Amino acid sequence: MTHAGHPQGEHLGLLLPGTWLLDCLELVDDLGQVTLPWGPDVRGRIAYLPGGFLSVVMTAGQRTLSVPVHLVASDAELAPLARTCIAYSGRWTAFADRVEHYPDVSLNPNYLAGAEVRFAVIQGEQLTLSAPPFPYQGRHYTRRILWRRESCF
Repeated sequence: MTHAGHPQGEHLGLLLPGTWLLDCLELVDDLGQVTLPWGPDVRGRIAYLPGGFLSVVMTAGQRTLSVPVHLVASDAELAPLARTCIAYSGRWTAFADRVEHYPDVSLNPNYLAGAEVRFAVIQGEQLTLSAPPFPYQGRHYTRRILWRRESCF
């Protein structure tokens, strides 16, 4: 099912429900330079449910663990896995130009402090989510996440 014919500003909330597969995670600096913090091989899925629930998991593509269960892995082995994973679940609300995520469970406890704002653009079967800029080492960076529609609800 395609939503290409719908004007986004009219009702983003009608266009989002479904599952989306991660294509690319980018950091864009204030000079427009794009970097891929996890490299070109990324995996992930975000699910927007019609009732306002969401779940998202994103990881770098090449991750390994030397033990069968992460609960017995060393901190040294787990640290790089945590750095290359974003995972949370909660509720979502759509506005004309953005979607706000309200996580109630997250790998990153800072996400539980309030709304995670994502500016949203849907073009055909592609969803681009951009977070507000954040300062780091004297520069400002924007996370830009590109998704491809997997299914509709």
